[in-house]
Amino acid sequence: MFNCLLENELPPMKPVMYIFPEEEISKQKEDFRELIEFFFAKYDNEYQLNIYLSGFAEFEIIDGMESEIITNTEHIKYRQTLEKRNF
Repeated sequence: MFNCLLENELPPMKPVMYIFPEEEISKQKEDFRELIEFFFAKYDNEYQLNIYLSGFAEFEIIDGMESEIITNTEHIKYRQTLEKRNF
């Protein structure tokens, strides 16, 4: 009954493929995007390693096989010290 009411009252939903149409890109543009994604991933990994090695982060284990780096209280104190205003 509820399904029939929905079908009668609401317009049909568009499939996902029509919400975000596929973009036709050239090989050069695709290579450039991959290069940019590589550098962003490299920068992110270097930042996470530096913050871990400096003692400002720890690993949080997720589902036994994966882990995520999270900042600890030492990082919070460090950031607060940097952001103090000089009056």
